Parts: sequence; C-alpha cells; structure tokens
Amino acid sequence: MAPNLPSVILALCATAPAQDPQAPAPHAVVGVTVVDVEAGTLLPERTVLLEQGRIARIAPAAEVQLAPGMAQVDGTGLYLMPGLFDCHVHYLDAEVFGRLLLANGVLCVREMGGATEQTLALRDALNRGERLGPEMVAAGAIVDGKPPVWPFSEACATPEEGRAAVRRLAHAGVDFIKVYSKLERDTWRAVVAEAHALGLKAVGHIPETVTLDEALEARMDGAEHLMGLEKLLGRLAGAEVHYSPDRPWEDLSLFAQRAAVPRATLLAELRKIAAAGMVHCPTLVVMEGIAALDAAEPDPLLKYAPPFLRAFWEQGGYRAFAPVVRAALPHMQALAADLHAAGVTLVCGSDLANPNVIAGFSLHREMELLQQAGVPPADALRAATIHAARLCGVAERLGSVAPGKAANLVLVRGDPLADVRRAHDIAGVFLRGRWLDAAALEALRAEAEQRVQGAAADVADMALEIPGELVHSGRYALRFGGADAGVEKFAITRSESGWHPQARMHPSGGWDQPYQVVMHGGPDFRFRSGAWRRLQGHAPAARYALEDGAVVARMQREGGETETVRLPLPADAVVTAAVFSADFLTLQGAGLQPGESRSLASIELGSGGWKPRPASLELRREPDAELERAGVPVAARRYRATVTNPDGPAELDIWTGQDGVVLRVAIRMAFGRMEAELL
Repeated sequence: MAPNLPSVILALCATAPAQDPQAPAPHAVVGVTVVDVEAGTLLPERTVLLEQGRIARIAPAAEVQLAPGMAQVDGTGLYLMPGLFDCHVHYLDAEVFGRLLLANGVLCVREMGGATEQTLALRDALNRGERLGPEMVAAGAIVDGKPPVWPFSEACATPEEGRAAVRRLAHAGVDFIKVYSKLERDTWRAVVAEAHALGLKAVGHIPETVTLDEALEARMDGAEHLMGLEKLLGRLAGAEVHYSPDRPWEDLSLFAQRAAVPRATLLAELRKIAAAGMVHCPTLVVMEGIAALDAAEPDPLLKYAPPFLRAFWEQGGYRAFAPVVRAALPHMQALAADLHAAGVTLVCGSDLANPNVIAGFSLHREMELLQQAGVPPADALRAATIHAARLCGVAERLGSVAPGKAANLVLVRGDPLADVRRAHDIAGVFLRGRWLDAAALEALRAEAEQRVQGAAADVADMALEIPGELVHSGRYALRFGGADAGVEKFAITRSESGWHPQARMHPSGGWDQPYQVVMHGGPDFRFRSGAWRRLQGHAPAARYALEDGAVVARMQREGGETETVRLPLPADAVVTAAVFSADFLTLQGAGLQPGESRSLASIELGSGGWKPRPASLELRREPDAELERAGVPVAARRYRATVTNPDGPAELDIWTGQDGVVLRVAIRMAFGRMEAELL
C-alpha cells in the first residue's frame, strides 16, 4: 500500500558484481617508502609482503628474498599509507558511492544513520566482500526526540523509550549508537548510559537541550559538526545562548564569538574535551558545500552526484541557510585547529549525501581544510586513518601499515606527511590484498559517472512496458511534512489477461533513488507477477512470480548471477507495491462495500529494495464522500487502512474515483505525514 518511507530512506538495492571470495594472490610492494602514521615518520626502501589479505612482513628491501613468480608492485619513489576513513557518511547510493570511495583510497566508512535492517545488511555485504565498496561500521537508526528530524529514527520521548531503543539497536547488531538534536536531556542521558552499559559508544549530535559540559560529564564518546561548541563560545563571550530543540541552525552565528574569547580561556575549556576523551568530527567540507550552493560556477565534480541527491539539495531548505553557514565556516575551521591545539582527537568525515559532498573526493578536501586551518599534515592524515580506526573500533585491523593488519592500503606518489594533499595523488589501492592499479581506479570513476548519467537519462518520460489498452495514466505529486517529496508517473492498461499498472517514482528530498514498479493482476485484480528496478543505466532488476503458493523474487545481477527469495503467500492474502498507483489492484481486488472491513496478510514489493517483505493490512471502506479537486467536488470512495510491517505501523486515508484509481492518499507515521495527490 503505497511507498513505505522508513524502509526506502536508504534504498541500497542495486548490487555490484560480488567481489571474489577467494583469497587474493600474494603481492610484494618493492622498494617503497612506508608511511608510519602513528609515529609520523617515513620508512624508506621497504618491501611489504601481502598474503591472505594481510600484511605479512615489512622489512628493508635488501633483506627480502621474494618467492619465484610472486606478483610485484614497483614502489620506487612511491609512498605506502593506510587506507583512508570517511567517518561520516550516509550511504544512499551503493553503486556510485562504492566506486568513488575506492577510487579515492577511502577503504572504510562510518555510516551515520539509516533504516536499521537495510543499513546493516549493506554493511555485512560490504564487509564480506560481496558488494563493491569500502568496509563499513554502522549506527542503523538515529536515536532522536519525538517527533524526530529524520524518518529513519528511533523516536524517544522518555528515558524508558530511549533505553528500549538502544536495546533494540544493540540486538539488531549495530556498531555504535548515534544520538540526535531533538532528544530531551533526561532521555539523552538514559540513551548514553544504556549504550555504555551494553558496550557501545554513543556519538552524534550534542542535543540542543544539552550543554557541552553535560556531554562531557556523561562521557559521550564523539560529537559531529562541532555541535555544542557554538554555545560554549557564546557563553564564554557573554552572548545570549538558547538551549531549545527548535533552533538547530540559528545558533551557527555563535561561532563568530570565537574572536571575542581570549585564547587562553578557550584552550582551557577545550582541554576539558581532551581530558574526557571525546572525539570530534568537524565535517568542515559539508559546511563548505552548503555555502557553495549558490556559487556562480558549478563544481565539475558534480558529474559524480546522483540526480536524486541533487534534487534533495535543492529541496532540503539548505539554500536558506547558506549565508549563515558561509559566515560561520571560517570560525569553524579555526576552531577545529583550536581543538587540535588543545589535544582533542579529531577524525575526518564528509557528511556524504549532503550538498556538494562528493564520495571520496570530499574526504580529501576535509583533510585539506584541516591542514589549511593549521593542523599539521601528519595529524590531518592521522584523523583519516589511525584516529578514525580507533573511533570505529577497528584499529586492530585497520588504520596503519603494520604486520598482521589488513592489506587495505593506498600507494601515493608524494609524501602525505609533508602535504596531506599528496594523499590524493594515488597510484593504486590494495583492498583486502587485491591490487587495483591507476587504470582500474580510473575505470571505477568512469563507471560511477556512467551510472549517474544513466540515472539522469532514465528520469525522462516513461516508455510503456505493459500490454493491453491504456485505461488510466497520470502523475501524483508527493509531499512530506508539507515539503515537496517527488513525483510518481503511472499508467494502467487492461488486456485479456487482466490489469497492469506501471509506475516510475522520482523522489525528491533524498528519501530514495528513482525506481520503477510493474504489476500484473488478473481479471479479478489479484497479483500474478511483477517487476522492480532502479532507474539507473546499469541497475539490476528483480522479477516476481506466484509459484506453488509463494511469491518468488529473483534478482538478476550484473554478470548473470541470480539471487532468489521466496515468501509464502497465505490464502486470501494480497500483494502490494511501493507505488500509489498499484493500490488500484489492492482496493479493487478487496471488493469492499461501504461499511465493510477486512484483515489481510500482505506481501510488499519494492519497499526499501527488491526483496519482498511480509506485512499486515487492516482495510475498511468508509461511506462514499465528495472530494474537492481543482475546486470542483467529485464523487469518491474513501478507505481507511492500517499497514504494519517490519518498520512499524502506518495509518492511511485513501480516496479513489468511482473507477478505482487513487485520487489522494494521506499517510500518518511516527515521524511525520506523507501525502500524494493525483494531478
């Protein structure tokens, strides 16, 4: 029954060719200079042996006798450093992001908020080498106040709800807990304490109701975007400071108060952060990206930005805040250097998926911004390697070049300890011991660009792929919380075999990538088969069929591999799809008269990806009523429905014409309201 917003926030369904599960061939990097990021020194003329995806030995080149036939990489004049981390990403486009991150030497990411089930499934596939991309640690759902900022959140109004949310996330297998801006103080304290009791770090936004001192007292492990420091600066400068959950952007202007605070006073306060062990992820590059939204010349790297994200940047209210962000950025950049001077551990993150942040490229820009601020290049590099690995809990495997660690390595042409920008002059990458040379990295960039271009082309008008005579067509305008959320284009045909909706969903607001759904119902409107695919040039496709009392989904991947999922279809159950136009089949097939109700098991197709999901549907037909359309009242059928799926319940009000075509839908969920109306 219509798109399930929580499950499509991070739709990660278009899969790349699985990486070879076999162990990589042994390699030797000969005559290379090893970058010791922990000591901040160089080890010249080394040979590094890689076996079974790990660093087996590092020794002076003259002391190493290579086995006959061992694959060699000539490291003469090159520098071998650890794979980089991006400690703040929202991994919304697995195919584009994965390729670009690898091509830029970013070999591990910290995913900072998305639908738990989908995000953890992606994490596990990446970490097993089944998806093309970096390794990942992930938070799953954000823990926020009620109502939350983002739909993919655990909304918590009380300490009890906060603790329960942390337990659910821990049980699901998240790597850490991310807290957010609208948590009330007592609930936030309970969340942090419960996370620590379960052995999980608590990181994220310092809530708007919480002071920095309170965050330090609670031993919050990490903070993003320099949040909380603007209020500290305001307090130290004697400016008016508000602690309200309704002011997430207004207080950015307080960063300018840095100039009014004596440096000794400021450093004394910042040393408290270092003493408490709180790590900071400044994400300066996303602030630079927001500030550049109205730049006269577009960034040429935008060729790598998926069109659905660019639409989100235009719709997300960012432009209104660009001036205040632009004014705050120099002070934020200087404050990051102040934190470093006070001994605070910094990590690099880009806030990927936000304006003008380009996967991989922006991580390098973040390091450059730190260096420009006065952070020594060795420390800027540590922020993207060993410091990040420790925060992510993977330092025993990643973050430095040392025997026994995973062979996630980047070979660069210049000394990054002298200038961190040289870390972007990449000659090749080892991903778990597999060698990707410069040509392979360029091919990854080209593939990413092709996918972005293909996605843009596929947003064009829909070509019908369904049989029979066209009986209905149109467009739905979508709104979420009163803001534009996209458009659904659809057509419905009728043939001798039955009814056939086809729809293309073009989201805006960043809640999903464009996708297409095709459904085939019999003359009785009951489901017979269907298909789902991302609207990208090389996206894989899923097909659905009824077989022996079950819905069988088959995903055809690139390279010919097929993945199959089978869900039993209970007697009298219905099959729904994540487009509004397909509700035509569900409602017509239910055959309800005014005042009648039915409780139905259901299977959802296309909710957050290609895999079908079980759900339940409580459907009631209300008395017919008039619905005003373009100022004219029209006769309409009215339905009320409650859909419950793994993401929780949603209540729907649905109006259809007398022909059964959906005219308007209003969906009430825990995190907000979505509406669709036939134009």
